[in-house]
Amino acid sequence: MKDTMITVCKDAVLSEHLIYSDEYVKNNIPDAKTTLHSPELRDTGNSYVFQLKNGHYIVNDGGTQQNLPYLLDYLEKNAPNGAKPIIDAWIVSHSHVDHMGVIQALVEQPQWAERIIVEGIYFTEANEAAHQERRGTGMVSALTYFVNNSTAIFKTSEGETTPLYRMRQGERYYFSDITMDVTFAQDVLNYKEWKTWNATSTVLMYTIEGQKVLIMADTDYENQMVMLDIYDDSYFDLTIYQSPHHGGNVFDQFTSHIQVKTIAGAGKGTSTSARGLLSRYMQKQNLEAKAQEFLEYGLGGLLFTFPYEPGTYERFPLVDWTVYENDIQIIESK
Repeated sequence: MKDTMITVCKDAVLSEHLIYSDEYVKNNIPDAKTTLHSPELRDTGNSYVFQLKNGHYIVNDGGTQQNLPYLLDYLEKNAPNGAKPIIDAWIVSHSHVDHMGVIQALVEQPQWAERIIVEGIYFTEANEAAHQERRGTGMVSALTYFVNNSTAIFKTSEGETTPLYRMRQGERYYFSDITMDVTFAQDVLNYKEWKTWNATSTVLMYTIEGQKVLIMADTDYENQMVMLDIYDDSYFDLTIYQSPHHGGNVFDQFTSHIQVKTIAGAGKGTSTSARGLLSRYMQKQNLEAKAQEFLEYGLGGLLFTFPYEPGTYERFPLVDWTVYENDIQIIESK
């Protein structure tokens, strides 16, 4: 499987996790529960971490560059028996720095990478024509640059170079006790129809103990309308919904088609509401009334244990952001 090349992405191969295998679950820790962690962020962005029953992780984005050492501390703290954290999949949803910043920081300061094992990096990215038309002639994809260069610093548990996997619409990946479906990949929508670069966001649906968690990244209006054309309303019977773009890209036209118990990832005081996008904020309030609970950023990290029932989450104390304030060099995207 790992020798099957995909030509649309440098050095990308097909993931072995596209095919279910009992090997994925044989090393599960007895009585372990799958958990979803929403670590506190220094700034806006996405950072969602699933811990599987085998103790491994799936990391969605990670946030800005400043979050790197705090994320590594968090992974180490929760790794089983003090082992080095193993990330089965590091997902990079799109090329905005508040989502890919941790990968960017790791490439520029690779000494941090020695603290983790990364079995695979998963991403999608727009082609050169889209970059030139939407961002200007000669624009180089920061995401492609940093993801491709990350292969020089990450190692798998077998000591091999970490492979790159390009996600595609409709794929299902199997990790230990859960599945991860690619609900939306930006290549199904012509780039001429994108309103903003948020339209390149990959949307993922995780199924855990029969419950669904939808991670929307920054997906924009046009993406959400395409998803409604693809899926029946029953597909969006959700336990947890991550409201896209920090709560700013919540649209009634989409959310009227979902059922949801818990909303996570939006909050008063984020950059979106601070910009005074009142109409979108009111749409968020309509969605808020639809759910059983609404959990905001800025109040400490969150932990959800599956099967999850509203009100059973744990919230962690606020992070002391001064610990590493001089340790992460902030660099410009290439």
